[in-house]
Amino acid sequence: MAEPPNGSSAAGGLKAHACVLCQRRKVKCDRQEPCISCVKARVDCEYREPLPPRRRKKKDSEGTLAARVRHYEYALQKAGVDVSSLDADKPLHLSASNTLEAENIQGTPTSRGHLSTISDTPSENTPGQGPGRLVSRRGRSLYLDNHLWNSVSHELQDVNDILTEDDPVRSAEPRIQNGEEFNSSFLFGGGKPRQTLTHLHPNTIQIFQLWNTFLDGINPLTKIVHVPTLQQQILNAASDLQSLSPEMEALMFSIYSSALLCMQVDEVQKYFKESKTTLLARYRQCAQQALVNAGVLGTSELMVLQAFVLFILSVRLVYNRHILWSLTGICIRIAQRIGLHKDGSKLGLSVFETEMRRRIWWNLIVVDATIGHMAGCESHMLPLADTKLPSNINDSALDPDMKEIPKESSGPTEMFFCLMSYELGVWLAKQAKTKTSSFDGFWEFLSSTAISIEQKDIMIDEIEQLFERKYISHCDSSIALHFVTFMVAKSAPTRSRLRVHHPRQYQEKGQPLPPAERDLLLDLCFRLLEYGDLVFRSRKVQKFYWYLDFHFPWEALIVMLSVLRYHTTGQEVAKAWKLMDVLFKRQQKSMARRKRSPLHLAVANLAIKAWSAHVTEAERSQVDPLPQPEVIDLLWRYTHQDVPLPSTFAIPNEATIQRPPMASGYATASSQRPIASPTASRNHLIASQDNTAQNIYNQILPISTQGDPYNQNDEDGSKNAIETAMDVESSLLNDSPLDWDQWDALLHEFQDYDSAGDMNMLFPPPLA
Repeated sequence: MAEPPNGSSAAGGLKAHACVLCQRRKVKCDRQEPCISCVKARVDCEYREPLPPRRRKKKDSEGTLAARVRHYEYALQKAGVDVSSLDADKPLHLSASNTLEAENIQGTPTSRGHLSTISDTPSENTPGQGPGRLVSRRGRSLYLDNHLWNSVSHELQDVNDILTEDDPVRSAEPRIQNGEEFNSSFLFGGGKPRQTLTHLHPNTIQIFQLWNTFLDGINPLTKIVHVPTLQQQILNAASDLQSLSPEMEALMFSIYSSALLCMQVDEVQKYFKESKTTLLARYRQCAQQALVNAGVLGTSELMVLQAFVLFILSVRLVYNRHILWSLTGICIRIAQRIGLHKDGSKLGLSVFETEMRRRIWWNLIVVDATIGHMAGCESHMLPLADTKLPSNINDSALDPDMKEIPKESSGPTEMFFCLMSYELGVWLAKQAKTKTSSFDGFWEFLSSTAISIEQKDIMIDEIEQLFERKYISHCDSSIALHFVTFMVAKSAPTRSRLRVHHPRQYQEKGQPLPPAERDLLLDLCFRLLEYGDLVFRSRKVQKFYWYLDFHFPWEALIVMLSVLRYHTTGQEVAKAWKLMDVLFKRQQKSMARRKRSPLHLAVANLAIKAWSAHVTEAERSQVDPLPQPEVIDLLWRYTHQDVPLPSTFAIPNEATIQRPPMASGYATASSQRPIASPTASRNHLIASQDNTAQNIYNQILPISTQGDPYNQNDEDGSKNAIETAMDVESSLLNDSPLDWDQWDALLHEFQDYDSAGDMNMLFPPPLA
């Protein structure tokens, strides 16, 4: 008889161990096949290999036991117990032999040191917090921040008893408990818990193309990887993709998907022979699965956290803002678990690891605060952390084996842009915490009535002067990173001042907008919009558009148009309309790629209303109006879904189509149509849905309805957005002050609408 695979034979043909049934019934088994017990029970006789014996706990050495006794005596003395044999003034210091060793975050061995410590004194920056302990090994770390775990951790002699994800591959496997599977796959739409991705990597040349693109366009604005160390790992990985660790694979796919954001459509087609849309969807899906393979929800790996942060950056123009807010919340929890919210210098970590942990933490704080503000939620993490700002040094000044802290540069480095944005975060947190009764969000103090406008202006002067001294004065506009740094450093204080002087505060008090405030608002808005125009006219910063597109100053545009409704003449008005013409033409592409968004409709109507006010005032004063911006006719057609038509088409009842008041001498083919009175009703938000006009409009501005939440899965959201836009439109028609709450609602709706328009689902489907 052939030997079955599920058991092994001993001498004489007997099985080496009892069958499953006899083991369960705890009776003697004759170890035959089948055994007599199974024959009598009339069941299949099955032999299985026994589980390996449990690993016995190593006996503690005398030194370990003595150290533990001393620790207990010290703890008793702290609790008020008189232990005469213990020196009451001498705290316990564990020897190096009792500390846990670590490797740096990229997997390169560091110099050995005290990488697991106990702090009995709360940090001065985090009052009220108890002692914590960092347990770290081979790139994985766990920060224990409560008394129970901190006490128990001293009893565990093996680091693997604390770092339960000893094997990253095993940690990603589904765990079955009471018949239910637990893994990370549900986070991204319920994909497989583990899936091989080797065949989905680009070829070697394409890997290096994406890596170089990442270094040029993503890394300067994030700085969460150490390029010299990671580059060598990518060189090794590209030659042997079969041997990739799950952590490294997750980071590589996140690099692919983020790097594609910086590439132009024709550039992607040239190098990859596929469309940018197809590749982005593929590598985002692969990055999701790679994160699942790496056990992202239970990870203690810094490399997996780096991958997760880059993945969020790659999808932040795709995913709904509330989903992004939840994902950054998970990132924050992972970072806390790893201990990034505690400065590495207080945890005994190496210089290199301390610096890299600072970079990752501060980048995550900025990402979390930015996305949270979009979602209408404010981050509360910064006041609870004591992690210092990263040093102003290049990657080349850092080495995993370095012993001393490198000297910081006083001028621009690779960290130039990142440090500027982190300093803004520090300033916001400082003002929000010290100038109000409690921390209520980074930006909330700017609109707080508890602080006078004069005080807020002084606070903004502080950050403006800091930026001028440390960043703006060192910028070389010929360098792309410096140019973006200059523009953002100029824009951030200006945007803060706009929020301080926002016209909503006068509306809420029932007061008219003072002329001085009106002029200031117009100047602030002009500067903000001009900064944006300069950035988007510069080809050298094209690789950073993925970041800049996320920060278009819609608020400044809306405030400027609201001011132009009443401030209709003057040199500054002429400059404003010239800038408006440029900005709206640039937004034409965005307006064309979706069915009319409520925000675009409302802004277009506001622009038409402001221009009508200018023309009306010019006629009243009997002066020549400004030359009409070309964009006014474009916006009029956009709101009416009325476009220049081929000669073979004609719109019925053409005389009923209303046009905006035209400036003198405006002579185009489209302007020869009958013009209605500027005071006539303009209920054109939904407009007459003439099928012929609609079809031609869609031909001129082709729009994909696939994945459009207002046409598929979000009918209620569409209805609410349109109703909000109608409310805004109503306020435009009767010359009433703008309802700023409704505009805020439109901006939030647009952010969801804008992101969801490029996707068919909240998450792409799992890989086949």
